[in-house]
Amino acid sequence: MKDIRLLAIMTGILLLTVFSVNAQSIAWQRAGKLGMGMNLSWLENYWNGSKKDNYDDYLDMKSIAGKKQDLLLMHQLGFKTVRLPVSFDHWTSLKPPYRIVKTNYFAAIDSILQWAKLYHLNVIIDDHHGSLDDSTQVMQELPRLNAIWKQVATRYKNTDPNKVFFEIYNEPHDISNAQWKQCALQLIKTIRGIAPHHTLIVGGVDWNSISGLKKLGKLPDDNIIYTFHFYDPFLFTHQGAAWAGIKATANLHIPFPYNAKEMPSLNPKSIGTYGENNYKNYQEQGTATGLKKELEAAKAFSEKYHVPVFCGEWGSYKKYSDATSRCRYTATIKKLLEELHIPFAYWEWDQSFSFFKGEPSLQNISGGMKKAWGFK
Repeated sequence: MKDIRLLAIMTGILLLTVFSVNAQSIAWQRAGKLGMGMNLSWLENYWNGSKKDNYDDYLDMKSIAGKKQDLLLMHQLGFKTVRLPVSFDHWTSLKPPYRIVKTNYFAAIDSILQWAKLYHLNVIIDDHHGSLDDSTQVMQELPRLNAIWKQVATRYKNTDPNKVFFEIYNEPHDISNAQWKQCALQLIKTIRGIAPHHTLIVGGVDWNSISGLKKLGKLPDDNIIYTFHFYDPFLFTHQGAAWAGIKATANLHIPFPYNAKEMPSLNPKSIGTYGENNYKNYQEQGTATGLKKELEAAKAFSEKYHVPVFCGEWGSYKKYSDATSRCRYTATIKKLLEELHIPFAYWEWDQSFSFFKGEPSLQNISGGMKKAWGFK
């Protein structure tokens, strides 16, 4: 009898192990197919609306039709995944039961899903620009965010889970890791009850930083791809980006990689800000070696917990950047991510981080960018 009980216990452990490995392999298999991805910045542009209406009038429905050509071009260039940031926060009532009132906006996502299927693209539906950004009000906002995902998951629960992914929240910040983890677990539970087979994408605090991912650790769900965003070195990637702090990003015309002869003097406006520290550290951070060291931390997280990771955003603001430096930066990050076998989505397609010279077209890609991306 003792031997039978021991055999039963060992069999149970074996079955549990097999189940865990198989469940985990789903996330790994799907992560492996994300490949080279692109962010389609569009449905998160809430600032195009009216403040008095909570910006919920921001989407021009006539803009939907033109996105079919964008997805076709992505496919032609070899992209495998489109990450679709969506400002659901501005689709939704501010009062319980938090119904999505801009239901007509779903036509935009529906169209993207239809065209993505046509052009063999994966789609990540990403909840962008949420309101979990105040540690004193997190638990007040969670019910609303939870209600949003109930509605979104219900609408898209019958999509192909091998091709459609749900990213539960973009760049949580100004909240603690403990608070975010509590929110993440609740959202995962909610989505799992509606769409149990879809792979979820989850990142950490501090704007989806690698350090935030390390704080988060592994969550009790095996069908998750863990995401991080990578904009190092910030001195280069966000030079002149006013939304990131006018003084802190005041250092312009920064070369990549670091070159002492080409470096401008420290802009006095940035003194006393994080921009000054970035300037002083650029000699180390603005190199392929320094960037590789940072990205290896994300790879180490993957290996430590045996989970797939995905770089959901990376890129450089082009207004004040030297075009040649941008090409070198793009080539460097792409190469490092590929060498580390980390799938990614570039930020972004056709706005201020774009690699096009004008509107998206084959003709509007410079020779340097074609070489950086490996386009033929």
